[in-house]
Amino acid sequence: MAKECKVLFIHGIGDGKADFAEAAWKILSDKHKAMTGKALAPSAKVPVRYNDLFEDFRKAPKDGLQEVRPFIQDAAVLEALQDLQGSGSFAYTHILDVLLWRFHTYARNAVIERVASTIEPFLPGVIQGTTNLVLVAHSLGTAVLTESIHLLAADGRLAGCWLPAVHMLANVAKVLEGPLIPAYRPPSPSRCRPPLATADSDAALLHYFTYRNLYDPVPMVDRFRPDWREAVYHETTLRSWGPKGVVNPHDLATYVQAPEVYMKLLRSMTLDFTAFSKEREIQEIQNATQAQGAPTPTEAKLREILTALIAQYGEKASPAAFVKLLQALVIAKIL
Repeated sequence: MAKECKVLFIHGIGDGKADFAEAAWKILSDKHKAMTGKALAPSAKVPVRYNDLFEDFRKAPKDGLQEVRPFIQDAAVLEALQDLQGSGSFAYTHILDVLLWRFHTYARNAVIERVASTIEPFLPGVIQGTTNLVLVAHSLGTAVLTESIHLLAADGRLAGCWLPAVHMLANVAKVLEGPLIPAYRPPSPSRCRPPLATADSDAALLHYFTYRNLYDPVPMVDRFRPDWREAVYHETTLRSWGPKGVVNPHDLATYVQAPEVYMKLLRSMTLDFTAFSKEREIQEIQNATQAQGAPTPTEAKLREILTALIAQYGEKASPAAFVKLLQALVIAKIL
């Protein structure tokens, strides 16, 4: 009997709209139909939202930082935020999401439990072999999913089963890791990982996929790069600007439109290793590269901006650097 596929999408920074996964799902469904003649079942898509839990905290108070200031211990982070005074709700939505997640224990725990509780009802099907559960997280959602899977494993709610795979797009699980649970070794108490050895019983999943867009500076800050076994850890680097002329290298749909991503996702979702073979993936990448052509003037300018941002803020393991980067991206209208 074929397994029922369920794809849980965990949204990223400031992106908790009810339809946040629609563009990505359409790309996947269109690609699936082009290769198999059939569209994906709409019932397979399960958006997982947690953004509403931040709503009360993300309302900018009069002095701009009143509600979040007591929870921030890093003076450099506060300093980095000073220029955001009066800069508008969009900046506050994105920046405060990160701050509340990183420094506000109550908000963080509520988000973790929300996502863990959303995953939990699908676990019996995974255990019984009737459900193919695919977890897809983007941006801030990668840190959220990391903590949520760890909670499920630590609480015994996984009941000894291994999740088939997680797909982390624009992975920030390292820079936004919890104060008590490092994202990976050394040392690594986090259970959100594939087996580090063949007898590793603490691992919560079988395969870990992570994707980094070279033109997306967000996952460059304290990059996620554990020393895990290649057989179970799959790291992919891609180059993509955005779907149909939209220039946004950090967007969820931008990641999913890349053949390096949608082929692996469809392989996980369908378990069809013929239609979505690695050989077909290579061909899709070649076709996309040939069709890409020369960058437009806008793309060329953004490439220049992104290169400078990466040089200035990339590879720095600091919440303050991350906030400064987000601030710069908002000003440059990349986020």
